[in-house]
Amino acid sequence: MNINVTPPHRLLCVDPARVMEIWPQVRDMIDDGYAACGTITPPELPQWLSDGKGQLWLSLDGEIIVAALTTSIVPRRNGCTLKMVCCGGSKIELWKDCHKQIEEFARVEGCDRVQIREGRPAWSRVLGRDGYKVTHVTLEKAL
Repeated sequence: MNINVTPPHRLLCVDPARVMEIWPQVRDMIDDGYAACGTITPPELPQWLSDGKGQLWLSLDGEIIVAALTTSIVPRRNGCTLKMVCCGGSKIELWKDCHKQIEEFARVEGCDRVQIREGRPAWSRVLGRDGYKVTHVTLEKAL
């Protein structure tokens, strides 16, 4: 599948049976993604992924993991949505277009939409050219 990046970049979805083996290598990347939104990485996340309740994606530059992303498939009243939950890493120029591969995965899994909730505002600039638009807003007031 063409994901519009230069080899040797690859995006792969980790088999749930291997999540615990890979987790120590991506834990800090995922935590950085949560930290950017001011939230705490759920301690049950690795087990949740191992149980097949979500997906762990790796962005590889050759054999080096440069980013990690978690997704989940959520049934809704009007269809099924793949949610991109958390992403962290480096070398965004390599993997910023990898959402196309994730979109194809979502289609194969029967999803009719892909969603990023509580993402940083910059994601609308990165993904806006590919049809992503702001549909919800989070308002916050510090007390």
